[in-house]
Amino acid sequence: MSLLKNGTDPLTMDARRGHRVTSPQTAAAIRSMLESAVGEGGTGRRARVDGYRIGGKTGTARKQVGATYAKGKYRALFAGMAPMSNPRLIVAVMIDEPRGKGYYGGTVAGPVFSSITSGALQLLGVPPDAPVEPTPNAPARGAAPQKPVAAPKAAAQPKTAAAQKAATPVKTAAQSGATVQAKAAG
Repeated sequence: MSLLKNGTDPLTMDARRGHRVTSPQTAAAIRSMLESAVGEGGTGRRARVDGYRIGGKTGTARKQVGATYAKGKYRALFAGMAPMSNPRLIVAVMIDEPRGKGYYGGTVAGPVFSSITSGALQLLGVPPDAPVEPTPNAPARGAAPQKPVAAPKAAAQPKTAAAQKAATPVKTAAQSGATVQAKAAG
């Protein structure tokens, strides 16, 4: 869906100056809570986008039919923003009557949010803002070099010429510096 006046011309809106409705401290606390919802123990962890800090809110609602709730009919929601360091996108995903095993917002709508947001951030050229996670067992940046580990002892050399030839690795054309040309089948 896009905002178009008549189906072809983009709709332009006048920017209006807003006013603050919460204190900076309250806004920071809310943003922190939204980001924690996507953290390890959060219900929105499936909405994560590699390389970006994400914040959001999950929602699950039973659908109302008349004066009661329908059995087995739900709406799953995830609404979030990215990147948290300098938000450029706000995306809301609502799945009406999800099918399959799950129906919770974080389970059903979260992955859709992740996919949409990941593509949009790349399309807009928004740089990642998540810290690089160190690889397990890798030394921290600036750490002193570790003592080298001794290489394993070489295997015993084959005794016969035929065995030596069989044990010698074969070089590929690229490794030997040869030029390889290919022709398309005609």
